[in-house]
Amino acid sequence: MSNMAESPTFDVQQKTNRLDIVLSSSMDLIDRADSVVKHVMKDHGLDRLGFAVRVVMREGLTNAVRHGHHHDPAKLIHFHLAFGKDRLTMVIEDQGEGFDWKTAMTRATLENSDGTLRDHGRGFLIMDEYFDSWTYNEKGNVLTLVKNLSS
Repeated sequence: MSNMAESPTFDVQQKTNRLDIVLSSSMDLIDRADSVVKHVMKDHGLDRLGFAVRVVMREGLTNAVRHGHHHDPAKLIHFHLAFGKDRLTMVIEDQGEGFDWKTAMTRATLENSDGTLRDHGRGFLIMDEYFDSWTYNEKGNVLTLVKNLSS
């Protein structure tokens, strides 16, 4: 048996209107995913949406690593980006236990009662700002976001 750690997973599959990335739960791999998405957005003529998609993607992947997997590199994150005629759909799925997103969403605000910035909860506000709709599955480990392209 080898004492060497397994190399991290970073698998990219690109089809005509879909990008799938499977990555180990590692903050370092988020930068690689970001680079791939940046190029794919450009290839699809969606440079104008690149920042919005990438900032939300980074937030979602970061939350999967930190909160969903507690930095466990053995767990995988599945990222999907689909390009339709009128909309873009992004899905981020982790292997964590999930969370009560409905309760967390009601508490989401940028500031604590004393006016200091909170260290969590900003993701909901970021998703609201850059995507037209988003939801989690009941368990709270699959995030689906939709951006309308016709507007």
